[in-house]
Amino acid sequence: QWHLFGADELARLAPPDGSERVPVCVRGEIVDCPQAIPAMVGVRGVARTGAERTRFHLRATHVRAKTGWRKASGLAAVTVEGPLRAARLGDIVQVWALLGRVREPANPGQRDWRWYFRSQRQLCSLRSGFPQCIRLQQRAGGHPRYWLRRLRLHCDRVLAVHLDPAQHGLASAILLGTRGHVSREQQEAFFRTGTVHLLAISGLHVGILAGA
Repeated sequence: QWHLFGADELARLAPPDGSERVPVCVRGEIVDCPQAIPAMVGVRGVARTGAERTRFHLRATHVRAKTGWRKASGLAAVTVEGPLRAARLGDIVQVWALLGRVREPANPGQRDWRWYFRSQRQLCSLRSGFPQCIRLQQRAGGHPRYWLRRLRLHCDRVLAVHLDPAQHGLASAILLGTRGHVSREQQEAFFRTGTVHLLAISGLHVGILAGA
């Protein structure tokens, strides 16, 4: 199905080369747990990518046109500038955002992410400037993955309270699988030393957590 997409595919509304983004209003279902992306901390604790963001995937069902709503399909990655505390897996939401296709590499030798995302049936992404751009239409039921996500967030807050800030990020990655608090410098150090597997959840980490 590499070339098989519906005529109402959401990505068809965006320029095919990913050169620019167009404003859209989309309705759809959140198909994974919204993930908070903290501001990455750079040298001497200076934030390099701005404020906290929220990321999730949306399966589109409708898009607003001049004559009203019409059906749409397709999977899109949604990035919201700011925290999105109330959204959960399975919610039906309405999103105001800028729609664009996955861009080709800007420099020779860079990885072409278009092929990876296409293999995941994702051709486009949505960017919203404010949490208010995401409006709840219908609340989902109690999905098990949602409650697991809540438990993980609670455990992460406990680690933040009882550990030094320099240790919180690594502890959260090793015990909970959350790498958002690990700085780019720390991740690069693990890659260079060949020990990045320590940041991945494995039987060793589960044993440490169970023993504690």
